[in-house]
Amino acid sequence: MTDEKIKKEDSPVPETAPEAAPETQDNKTELNSEFKGITFRKRIVTSAEIAKFNLGNVLEIVELYNSLDADSSDDETEAV
Repeated sequence: MTDEKIKKEDSPVPETAPEAAPETQDNKTELNSEFKGITFRKRIVTSAEIAKFNLGNVLEIVELYNSLDADSSDDETEAV
């Protein structure tokens, strides 16, 4: 017996995939109550949108850092 035959015999592959449970109204109600009425919609996000979001976050961080830096320099001048 070759190694391929042994591997195939040791791990039988099912002929059909198991079917998912049908979605019923009970399942939907349970899901909605779990999220407390929040509904989500599926949307494809492009890489340009991700880059724009990341750039916005970076700019906010830079602004906060600059404002903190400006606040600390004011404190130093007042102390003198």
